[in-house]
Amino acid sequence: PPTPTPEPGRSPRVEARIPWATDSEETDPCVRINNALREFFQYLEQADYIARLDLPRKPLAYFIRTLHRLEAHPPVPAGEGLSPAILSANVFHLYRALDRETLRLGAEILRQEEDNLEVILRMFFDWQTLGSRCPPRAFPRLSQETAYRYAGFFLNTVGGRAYLFRRAVPVRLLVSYYALCLIHEADKTGRNALGIDVRPFILPLMEEMSRYTDFRYHEEYMRKLDEMDRYYRRRR
Repeated sequence: PPTPTPEPGRSPRVEARIPWATDSEETDPCVRINNALREFFQYLEQADYIARLDLPRKPLAYFIRTLHRLEAHPPVPAGEGLSPAILSANVFHLYRALDRETLRLGAEILRQEEDNLEVILRMFFDWQTLGSRCPPRAFPRLSQETAYRYAGFFLNTVGGRAYLFRRAVPVRLLVSYYALCLIHEADKTGRNALGIDVRPFILPLMEEMSRYTDFRYHEEYMRKLDEMDRYYRRRR
């Protein structure tokens, strides 16, 4: 089908350009997600709003550099109540770990791709969680430990939550959801080294997400959050 005409100032929907978001005939998840990532970064290179930023590097180069910087300087997502130094470091963490160009590019992608955000975030979440089953070739990923720390940062720190509350509500809800998924998985597999307690976040997120019925994967989000809630209720 033809790509729908975008609203003024907004990008066209990206689903038709990302095989991972379509009924691809490719059955190998590693091939599918690699194809999706390649298509996504090609799409960004051709996007008018990216060209208007007049940045010296391609989007993929910023992505790779961002992962290296995040890996090198992970936050401390617990202990803020005991250490003012940790609290202060987390408040300024993203602005110290990333440069102005990267932050500008990320903010513009979030703004322009709001309609496509679910597809994009799911694509990167799937890539991150496939882990060693799909060796990183052209597209690196964070280590399991660093991804866990950033999930805790956005869910459990003043700085991370303040950053999300400055974004659009769908951005905050979806990032919080995937952060919950990462920490819950760490909890189940004995990797929640910092003892981050996700229980206080599950029901409030369920309540907020229940009002966003136009989310593409709404039923899946609600089902997984309900499964998390039941999991922790059984462990009481």
